[in-house]
Amino acid sequence: MSSRQTTTRTGQQAETTAENYLVAQGLKVITRNFRCRFGEIDLIAIEHNTLVFVEVRYRRTLQHMAVIETLDKSKIQRLITTGEYFLGHNRQYQKLQCRFDFIGISGNSQKPEIEWIKNAFQA
Repeated sequence: MSSRQTTTRTGQQAETTAENYLVAQGLKVITRNFRCRFGEIDLIAIEHNTLVFVEVRYRRTLQHMAVIETLDKSKIQRLITTGEYFLGHNRQYQKLQCRFDFIGISGNSQKPEIEWIKNAFQA
């Protein structure tokens, strides 16, 4: 298996872990891997009257930096623009409040460490 395939599979596993975690917390996941020309949002969910755009990041170890530190300004701007695009094409969600959350996952798949940061940044 190539390095890219391994990275893709690891990312998918992290997204599944995050999705299961959010569902267990009472959120309803409505879309996974929403893509448009501006970028991708890993998970889109609803919590009460709030539409939640979720960025998922995985790091095997936190030895060098916290997982959230992997989000740079460029990625944040792409997430915001992609979220706006999603809302523009899914009018049924436009009356909901919106927020951007971050889920950082570290460790192994058998016993992952999950850090959920609600409202990680503002649009």
